[in-house]
Order: sequence, then structure tokens, then C-alpha cells
Amino acid sequence: MEKEAATSAFADAQHLDEKKTTKEQYATTSPSSHSDDESDRVYAVKDKALLRKLDLKLLPALTLLYLLSFLDRSNVANARVEGLVKDLHMSELDLSLLWWVDY
Repeated sequence: MEKEAATSAFADAQHLDEKKTTKEQYATTSPSSHSDDESDRVYAVKDKALLRKLDLKLLPALTLLYLLSFLDRSNVANARVEGLVKDLHMSELDLSLLWWVDY
């Protein structure tokens, strides 16, 4: 029982010391607004550069994939009109699955 009380008191003392240290750290550090503005501008420039890089790398590939998807959907629709279902002995369920996989 005495061990538990001593351990609890020790933990409470450590907790109070941690709070005091944190408050002292906040009191002693004073952020300067000039450096914050400068770092914000630096981050804004870096963010723009990163977005530009991502745009240049991702957009051409995604555009090509979208174009190919559109062509594929058009081809399946044209093939259906021309008799794909009858020639391949497909059911409506098979065609629905083809459309589902295609999209």
C-alpha cells in the first residue's frame, strides 16, 4: 500500500514538472512574425513547384487513360449495334458484365 502511494505521488510530481517545463518553454520562446511570413512564402513557392511537377507527370498519363477508356466504350457500343451479342451468343448478363468491367 505504501509503495502504491509513493508511486502515485512520484507520478503526480513528474506530471507537474512536465506541465511547468512546457509552460516555461512557451514563455521563453517568442515567435517573430517576420520569420513566419518568410517561411510561409517559402512553403507557398515549394507547394506550387510540387503541384506543377505532379501536374506535368500525372495529367498526360491520366488524359491518355481517359481517351483509351472512351474509345473502348465506343467500340463496345458499336460492336453491340453490329451484332456482337448474337455472334458471340452472349446473354444480356454477359453484356452487362462486359460494360461493368469496361467502366
